Amino acid sequence: VSQLVALGGRHCTLSLRHPLLLWVNFMTIAIVSVVSGLVFWQNGMNDTLDGGVLQRIGLLFFLMLVFSLTALVNISMWHHERLLYFQERAANCYGPLAYLLSKAIFEMVPLRIVPSLLCAAIVYPMAALRSDGPEEDGMPATGP
Repeated sequence: VSQLVALGGRHCTLSLRHPLLLWVNFMTIAIVSVVSGLVFWQNGMNDTLDGGVLQRIGLLFFLMLVFSLTALVNISMWHHERLLYFQERAANCYGPLAYLLSKAIFEMVPLRIVPSLLCAAIVYPMAALRSDGPEEDGMPATGP
């Protein structure tokens, strides 16, 4: 636990020293979300296959592609931190599980989860997506 706290503090310090990655990620996701919301404006109102369903699938595919590509930015950072990890691991400063957990927590939350929630908060109402399925005369869309 103490190793996890120490590594978490180091990751927070690094994020505060270099906030550009975090802010660029937030601004990129916000801009892409607004543009996607405008392109697919109120698209959830249409339940026909040609109109609404395929366009919603396209919206979700596009957003999945954006989030996949933004995840590639960290590959160069992992490459540079790899040498530091090997040195500190050889000196028995911490265990591999503590490093992996702290890295996952302090990169997943600010770089993956928060932008996903920001995107959902912007796109969901603009594209008129909804959690319930289409119903017609009280019958669910999947049949009786």
